[in-house]
Amino acid sequence: ERLNDVVEQLQKHPESKTFLVPIDMKKYPDFKEVVPDPLEFEVVCQRLKSKEYYLTEAIFRADMERIFANWQTYFVDRTEVTQRVEQLKRYEMSHQVEQLKKIFLDLLIDDSEIEQMDDM
Repeated sequence: ERLNDVVEQLQKHPESKTFLVPIDMKKYPDFKEVVPDPLEFEVVCQRLKSKEYYLTEAIFRADMERIFANWQTYFVDRTEVTQRVEQLKRYEMSHQVEQLKKIFLDLLIDDSEIEQMDDM
């Protein structure tokens, strides 16, 4: 199925390693305080395998956007982060989020959509 292919391709991308498994709560103990509804690819894969959760592509897209938004919120948008190491980490995470978001959106565009864009 197409959604499985999207997730598989995202998982293979080098930028995706941070998003594949649940956040390390020892490393980021306040993650659930900042991000009350965490989600990662592992859960998306389980939901895809069940074939009962993603009844529409919109539901799948919403979960993927939630993953990116959660990481954006925690690693990029936090204003209390002051140490230089954290700033560098935030920069890297921001880059990873944007790269994966672009790849995700590119994978969802099928040939017919590309042809429609070309006709414009």
